[in-house]
Amino acid sequence: MTVEERLVRRFGGSVRPWLAELPDRLDRLAADWGLELGNTFPDGASAVTLRAARDGVPVVLKVSPDVGFAAVQARVLRAFAPSGRVPELLATADGALLMAWVDGTEGWPDPVRFAELLADLHAAVAEPEPIARRDLRTGIAEFFPRFPPTGPVTAEHLDRARDLSDRLADSQRRLVLLHGDLHRFNLLDTPGGLVALDPQGTLGEPEFRRRRLRARRARCRNPARRAGRRERSRRRAAGRLVSGHGAPCRGRQGPARRAGGRADRLQRVDVEVMAISASKLWDRRPGVRPENPTSYP
Repeated sequence: MTVEERLVRRFGGSVRPWLAELPDRLDRLAADWGLELGNTFPDGASAVTLRAARDGVPVVLKVSPDVGFAAVQARVLRAFAPSGRVPELLATADGALLMAWVDGTEGWPDPVRFAELLADLHAAVAEPEPIARRDLRTGIAEFFPRFPPTGPVTAEHLDRARDLSDRLADSQRRLVLLHGDLHRFNLLDTPGGLVALDPQGTLGEPEFRRRRLRARRARCRNPARRAGRRERSRRRAAGRLVSGHGAPCRGRQGPARRAGGRADRLQRVDVEVMAISASKLWDRRPGVRPENPTSYP
């Protein structure tokens, strides 16, 4: 998919004038910041991101037609900076961010190291409310319109999911600044530790992202058997929420995989909403919920 196709898909046809002016904008930014521009990254729906160099040092230039989005991302990067877990923000302009290059490997990390990353990010921001772009309730609600109830996800499934999400949002306790878009392509394993890319800033409870990694992992590698049993129970509960069956929708198992083209969309509902929610409810059983936010049972 081309840059134009990605941005038109995200912003609609009104983004085309911005795209037409983008080459001149990039030239001005390069002149102002002393950059030698390189290739464009092949992904990203909200911005155009390029490799660049300044005084021979690799950097990353990100330019978005959504000036507000870029401003929030700059604010979140500054807030998370004390953790050492995000790229260094070098300069900003309207809709543009210049960041230090981070060399690492994409992918889901070891659960313990992921928990340490989250703990560092959450501890870096003492007052998250003024920084957050949105809260967890509105963030989750944005996913529901993406899934028409035409099967295998039905209107009943979505209604149950909305109700469960609302109840979980109402029951949140300690709120922190969440990354807001922490998937495996926004995680880099570097020699200095894990680094999180492209934070969006969501206000929510710290358990949210830890449950998401659990839901995504097809196998629990933790040697603790009791933790493994809890993990399997969470997945079964999440699968029942989504599919109406006893088998979870993960890997090559369950009705979601057999549904063909809708498997990915069903999987996404599972991971983004149902699995997180079901696992969190399960953890609220007496004696099960871990008290230490850095623990990863």
